[in-house]
Amino acid sequence: MTHDVDLRHVMNCFSRHGVRQVRVKALAGNDNSKNQIYVGPSENSMSWLPYHNFRESVDAGSETRKKVGSGRRAFYADLDFHWMDFAGQLHGSPHAKIICYPQYPEVRLSGFLRGCRAARNELLTGRQEGRWLILGVSGGGRVLGSVFGAGEPAAVQLRYMLGTHRGEMFTCLSVDDWSTSHDNWSLVATRMADVCSEGWIPGKRLTKKGVVPSNAVNSGGYTLEAELGISANGSAKPDLMGWEVKAHAGKPITLFTPNPDGGVYQEERIEGFMERYGYPAVNGTPNRINYGGIHRTTKVCSRTGHRLRIEDGGSIHLEDARGDLAAAWSEAKLSEHWNRKHQQAVYVDYEKRLNDASRREFRYEPIVHAGRETSYGIFLDAVRQGAVYLDPGLKLIRDEAGSIVEHKTRFQFRIHVRSLPALYEGWSRFDLAAGIELPLTG
Repeated sequence: MTHDVDLRHVMNCFSRHGVRQVRVKALAGNDNSKNQIYVGPSENSMSWLPYHNFRESVDAGSETRKKVGSGRRAFYADLDFHWMDFAGQLHGSPHAKIICYPQYPEVRLSGFLRGCRAARNELLTGRQEGRWLILGVSGGGRVLGSVFGAGEPAAVQLRYMLGTHRGEMFTCLSVDDWSTSHDNWSLVATRMADVCSEGWIPGKRLTKKGVVPSNAVNSGGYTLEAELGISANGSAKPDLMGWEVKAHAGKPITLFTPNPDGGVYQEERIEGFMERYGYPAVNGTPNRINYGGIHRTTKVCSRTGHRLRIEDGGSIHLEDARGDLAAAWSEAKLSEHWNRKHQQAVYVDYEKRLNDASRREFRYEPIVHAGRETSYGIFLDAVRQGAVYLDPGLKLIRDEAGSIVEHKTRFQFRIHVRSLPALYEGWSRFDLAAGIELPLTG
């Protein structure tokens, strides 16, 4: 089971337990419960761990006897060790210890799964690639640990920050650098600068199974996300270290695509909605109906006869020509999504072309804009003024017998690039290649 918590959330959990620094490590294949986890080459490498009851091995277990060998010594020390879950709760691991093998020499972490049901055994018993371990020491001398698998946001962020360095010693990171008040812009800008310097990049998407080619029209966004280690999963959380990343090749920018939770669409789903409001495909495709067009609060859409309206409670309604509710988005749904995902957003322009094999390629511009601090009220004001509008793209295709063979739903809330600054309290312009902030231009 994977988890979508990012590194900032993890660091905040460590911070709540009084941890000021953590040690992180990309786990090698033999860093597991069977072979133990490599800490370092000597006793000095465990000096940051508050161990106690340091003693020489007398009756080692079978794995330790095999490693130590006949007539050789090993030294044990106990740890007050706790696994930290994704809500920041601690779960004691009473048999955790460190073992020093002077004949190699090396120090390893052992016994960290025994007696703790909350440990992520699936990541600590095997040899999976891409696992990361984070350890911290609280003010009370407890050792706290979290582990993440390949593809989970925290692991992806660590990989891009530090590389892989499998089997090496732990790297120290400051928890304060990842506190809620720190926006991690320098880390995001450095990673994005690397992508912008790559030149033309073939279209791709990052999925749970890895990177796959993509030649879709909207591959520009997917390709940037894949380069940044962001999975194309439609998560409602920010993409990278607390920042939402938006790639665009033109003036209209899609802000988000929430499905309605009210109205005809919610009650009758896409089939009922399209039967009422769909129209024949403008390109003449047989047995296909579409629903689209620019819908604002300030004017009726000429194609559908529908318009947006903001209710007093903050919900957004899409009304048909008779005033009936075609679709609705509740304030609870939209405000949570907007406030969580858009507090910090970076907007990246890109170029596109077809290569000799008629495959799409993309090149990302190093001059980017960044918005900080927004609210649902600011978003609603932009909808009310017509700056943010609904641009749906729905289709439904039937076969000759009338059965649905294909359908697509996409409710896009969009804005023109020139109107973006109105969505944020702070608006900045950066040259990623030079690593500097630029003056804002008109």
